[in-house]
Amino acid sequence: MATRVNMSSMKEIKTEYLTIQGNCLEMPGICIQLSNISLFTTSPVESVGLRVLIISIILVIAGIVIGQDISLIGAVAFVAGISLGLFWFVDWQKARDSERLTIVTNSGIAYSVVFDDKEFLKQVVTTITVIVREPQYSGKTIFNIKDNVIYGSSIGNNASVR
Repeated sequence: MATRVNMSSMKEIKTEYLTIQGNCLEMPGICIQLSNISLFTTSPVESVGLRVLIISIILVIAGIVIGQDISLIGAVAFVAGISLGLFWFVDWQKARDSERLTIVTNSGIAYSVVFDDKEFLKQVVTTITVIVREPQYSGKTIFNIKDNVIYGSSIGNNASVR
């Protein structure tokens, strides 16, 4: 049976830590029973898109063209285009280097956490998979997202990915 995910109910969690203790996955302000997780998956992080880049290029060109007649308006358009282009580039780089972990509950509510290190995310997914497969898991595993370290991992104590 396919799981229906209500994307409008997706909650993005900004956190430095995830903890699994016993049958619970804990995040700031949220505790999910592992038995209530219907799936977890990874996906790329979306960037602001090409529209922003196109608008940036149009503003730069308009600034150059208008600047020949009305220098103040041309300069403003040119600076706005360059600023928007830099914003797009920084966002694109961050999205390229990041990946999202999405956890969907049986009720269809989705929680996502963005990881800056794709290799560390692979290690997190592997560890969660091992824990979910073990119904009697009673240990405590801490995923330090900020420093890319797993403490108390069921696939190796104090595993570290750098």
